[in-house]
Amino acid sequence: MNRDRWSRRQFLRTSAAAGLGLAGTALAAGPARASAATRAGTVTSPATTAKLGVFAEPNGTTEHSYLDAFRNFESEIGRGVSVYRSYRSWGQPIFNSAIDDILNPSKSQYAPPELYLSFHPYLTKKGTQCLGWAQVASGCEDSVIDAWATQLNQLLGISGHAYVAFHHEMEKKEGTPPSGCGIIGNRCGTPEDFKAAYWYFRQRIQNRLQSAYGWDPSSITWVVTFMGDTFRGQHNGPDTWWPSSSDPTYPSDVADDHLVGVDLYNRYKCHNKSWYGFDYLAGLLGGKHVQQVQAYAASKGRNLFIGECGSVEGNACNGTLPFKTQKAEWFTGDASSALTVMQGWDNLEAFCYSQVVGQGNYRIDTSTGPGSALTSFVTLANAPLFS
Repeated sequence: MNRDRWSRRQFLRTSAAAGLGLAGTALAAGPARASAATRAGTVTSPATTAKLGVFAEPNGTTEHSYLDAFRNFESEIGRGVSVYRSYRSWGQPIFNSAIDDILNPSKSQYAPPELYLSFHPYLTKKGTQCLGWAQVASGCEDSVIDAWATQLNQLLGISGHAYVAFHHEMEKKEGTPPSGCGIIGNRCGTPEDFKAAYWYFRQRIQNRLQSAYGWDPSSITWVVTFMGDTFRGQHNGPDTWWPSSSDPTYPSDVADDHLVGVDLYNRYKCHNKSWYGFDYLAGLLGGKHVQQVQAYAASKGRNLFIGECGSVEGNACNGTLPFKTQKAEWFTGDASSALTVMQGWDNLEAFCYSQVVGQGNYRIDTSTGPGSALTSFVTLANAPLFS
């Protein structure tokens, strides 16, 4: 099936899901979009629902492709997801066989998701070879940015909307950057370098989409995504990195509509940490220099976008907490659980889970049966919050 036909089918599905006529869909922010922040800096229409998202890696046994992993995740939770997470190193194309399959409505019983894309000035997957943010802001990398704009035009022709970040978790790459076009280092620069590169990248993408292809800039929702520990006193806090409209260096006409993004993980002994409930990760337990992630987003008049999230089991990596029930309760247990906390927020845009195994197993099916992680996550995924 070619992309033009995919676009038409997705157009109709989006119309039905959002309750819109055909005239209103192509530039809408996707089906069941949570409320947007106003330019006055307040959220005027509290969100009653949020989007459920995922990045799913194949387990190598029952799943041999990203499509297998994605479809199995949807099958396990008994519903489709609205957002699929995908990251690109510098110059990597947006489209590949996995993305083609996931966006193809004939490959799943559920409507295809929107994409959440993050573009990184890395030449290697792990970021060990970094282009300086100053290189991006100086125009050295315009050909790469323009190529991505062309591919985003194709993507928007399929889905009508995408979430886009420039260098999510930028804080981990602070340091002395390489100097000069094409020079490689292992750090990307200062917070001011990041902000300048963000605005340059964003404006060039938006201008090209609008002038060359006729897309309204609202077809992309921009996300500024932090590490969770930045809200817990690390990296000089989120304001150090936030592309603020109060800074005259940056254009105020586009400065007040990007979302606050955050990645939240309970890694426990797999990263030599304590067991962290979702409430702790969200900053609800307080402490010196701690900021609540939802309250921070609200203070900016923005919705909150959880771009990555996951938990290991209680016995993971020689942990001493209960297997099965501990992770299950992390999803849907008491007041500290993910679902309970998120249900109390009125500005949650999306919650994207990481169905992955790395230094720790974050998959939802690490335990099964009554009272298990899988059963609990199914409850979370089918809660009214994500309807």
